[in-house]
Amino acid sequence: MNILRIIGLVAIICLQGCAGVGVIQSSDPEVKISDAKHLMRYPNPNRPLIAERLIRETITICNNSKSEKCLGNAYNAYGWFFQEESVSRYTHVYKKQGFLHPTATYETRYKMAEEYFRKAEGIQKDTLQHDKLTNTYFGLGVLYSYYLLKPELACAAYSKSEKAYLRNVESNPQANVTLPAGYSTYRAFLAPAKEQAGCTN
Repeated sequence: MNILRIIGLVAIICLQGCAGVGVIQSSDPEVKISDAKHLMRYPNPNRPLIAERLIRETITICNNSKSEKCLGNAYNAYGWFFQEESVSRYTHVYKKQGFLHPTATYETRYKMAEEYFRKAEGIQKDTLQHDKLTNTYFGLGVLYSYYLLKPELACAAYSKSEKAYLRNVESNPQANVTLPAGYSTYRAFLAPAKEQAGCTN
């Protein structure tokens, strides 16, 4: 299962009035996070440098507005950012230039991903955001399985992701839950990832 297919880093050119070429400047944190995700992942143009800047701007907005839910979503996005292939494929860029994060290094990027997923988890549990927790736990599962090589923790995270998904469906019967194409249940979607990690249930 190719979870993080990414194409190469493209040139970063910032223009006045724009967040980056092809990215419209916005003060809406949800728009910033959506743009950051779009910039990070295949098949869209991969521009992680701008993506990180958008995520950090969102964290500032969330802190200023004292919105915990907003902050949880931004932390989740930062977790995904630090484990994206676009970062790993450009070792020379990140080792030379570093990250916008003041303490993150190329060597510690996966630990940073774990830290931000855990920050998101804490907020999302407190605010009962079961839909967001589903994604955060899935992100942790991917991190532990593919990058930190801790299969037991990966299996635990996948299990928590499924439980969060079910709680979301139970607490929001009218929720419009969209599963990836080809999957009729979230359990079926998780099955390949759990098999990869060697999970027994």
